[in-house]
Amino acid sequence: MKILFLACCLAVISFAAFAEESNTESLLDKARILRQSGKPQEAKPLAEQALTLATKQKAWSQMVNARGELSFEERLAGNYDGVLQLRLANLDTIRAHREAFSSSGEEGALAHVAAAYSWKRNYPLAIRYCRDALAASKAESRKDGIIGTGVPHALQALGINLYLAGQYDEAQDVLRKAYAGYVTFSAQTNESQSASYYEIQVETLRWLQRVLVAQKRIEQALEVAELGRSRALAATLARGDPNISPTFTAEMARAIAREHDSTIVEFSVLYDYDPDMLFIFSNFEDMPIASIYLWVIQPNGKITFHEAALPPQGPSLVQMVRQARFSVGAYGRGVTAIQEPEATKGHPLQDLYNVLIAPALTDFPNDPDQVVTFVLQDWLFMVPFAALQDGTGHYLVEQHSIAVAPSLSVLHLTHKEAAMARTGKGALIVGNPAMPSLPTETGAASVPLNQLPGAEMEARAVAAQFHAAPLVGQAATKDQVLRRLPDAELVHFATHGLLDQTTGGYQSAIALSPEGGDNGFLTTREIQNLKLNADLIVLSACDTALGKMSGDGILGLSRSFTTAGIPSVMVSLWAISDDSTAYLMEHFYQRLQAGENKAESLRGAMLDTMNKYPAPLNWAAFELIGESAVAPGLRNVSGDAAAGPVATDQARALPIPPNVRDLEEEPDPAFNGAVST
Repeated sequence: MKILFLACCLAVISFAAFAEESNTESLLDKARILRQSGKPQEAKPLAEQALTLATKQKAWSQMVNARGELSFEERLAGNYDGVLQLRLANLDTIRAHREAFSSSGEEGALAHVAAAYSWKRNYPLAIRYCRDALAASKAESRKDGIIGTGVPHALQALGINLYLAGQYDEAQDVLRKAYAGYVTFSAQTNESQSASYYEIQVETLRWLQRVLVAQKRIEQALEVAELGRSRALAATLARGDPNISPTFTAEMARAIAREHDSTIVEFSVLYDYDPDMLFIFSNFEDMPIASIYLWVIQPNGKITFHEAALPPQGPSLVQMVRQARFSVGAYGRGVTAIQEPEATKGHPLQDLYNVLIAPALTDFPNDPDQVVTFVLQDWLFMVPFAALQDGTGHYLVEQHSIAVAPSLSVLHLTHKEAAMARTGKGALIVGNPAMPSLPTETGAASVPLNQLPGAEMEARAVAAQFHAAPLVGQAATKDQVLRRLPDAELVHFATHGLLDQTTGGYQSAIALSPEGGDNGFLTTREIQNLKLNADLIVLSACDTALGKMSGDGILGLSRSFTTAGIPSVMVSLWAISDDSTAYLMEHFYQRLQAGENKAESLRGAMLDTMNKYPAPLNWAAFELIGESAVAPGLRNVSGDAAAGPVATDQARALPIPPNVRDLEEEPDPAFNGAVST
């Protein structure tokens, strides 16, 4: 009986311990959720309770987790001394009870202590603990024989702290080693040619730019800035190995400006240091933007450098861009109504002009017909550059012809595409298909997208300019479009564009007429596998410039057509009006046929439209991505593109993983979320 009683007591004690352990995890989960939802003050008592329970149980791992959670809440409260104390205590616990932790536990604890000293701006001690974390990571890597991201990540943290301490020479060496380590790791993964593949390398290169600028190595900083953008797209266009960084030099930048006869402005967006978060997880807005670098490369070979600082007490760059878009009426998109935001404050179009244009204005051309090409990054892809205003209220498009590009490398490669002998002949004009259907919400019945009679009128008018017959209504099927695309010199879509900002942009789509078993959506995944010959594609639909934002650029419709070999794509930054868009397109094509280049034609069409529809919402939505020059075939295009076999280019195809079978995809009904699969 006593033995049975003792067993029962042990069982009760064991159950109580298990309950306390479960309660500790539950408290920590709730604390994390509250902190991540912006309520760190409510999260802190829960984390403290979890720490008390873990200490009582001598549950070392949970004790460390609870202190780690508390350290994040103290950091958000600005109590950096508290952060340091908690993390030093964790390091002591891990060293005293190594048996309770994985072999990499001490490495992580050292990195967290280094981060705490970095928050306190005690860079000598941050560097010391970074070196210890690096040594631990190297030892772990040698023991496991696995090439991972531990060593390059430790090198990156060390390099950043060396830069912040003003030790630029060593910082440059360490950051270059960190980048090389990330490249080595990427080369040995089995991932496809996607931009997410490179995300983790982007932050290292941006800090390396800062080191080089601090050393006054301006042209080397430009070379590094170029290395860190659109590498996946450039590798695809060049048919090269995406894991091997192409050599890019300042002399190549000069050659690109000369071959385009364009003044090129390359931006680099730089962020504050968050020692606890990799940039890849920042959503491009969780980390404040510290400053923006601008390199201006003129056709005569002159390269100048400027740094634009954001107003210290003003809005963030993301807020400025959103306010600029709101100020012209670009509130958002979707099948549900978008509520108008609060009234914009100040003059956001002028504020952006002062940050992005004014610092380098003396290097801009005086001739409005000479093209200025902006090489964009992150939230700058959302900026309506044509509508930016100087202090007198004049719009940038009144002074300059404008084009944009994701990188100098891509601009060079699209120029090579344009110079190749192209076999496109006729025009493919598509407008207002018999719309495909989508469910309005998950589980709901599918309903057709709304018809666009204005888009049909636009398509008929454009087709008349080129003596072509448009594909409208039931005739605008995906099969007919795909069969005519290879023979088209000019392609114009006036239909719905569907936006995927979540899954990598692969399910952004152009709406066409469903036929048989086909759902009627031409997606970016399908487009980028094609081999096309057109000199220009115009996506006259809502928000076709947008997509998934990444360190490698915007992943969406425009990028898919560039991947398919199109040197110039014209896209929209927001939802567009039928009447003003039809007017703008008519004048754009008239100027193109009269001999102006694409950027000049777009500028002239915007100015013409501005006279009739003065609000920027009506004329500033479109931007030209890529080449401004016009191929002879485009200048003289007439008649319809002939129907033939669909041409694909497997070298540019995005492979589907071999373990995926019977894949079915369709765009998200909300036009801006995940996809239904």
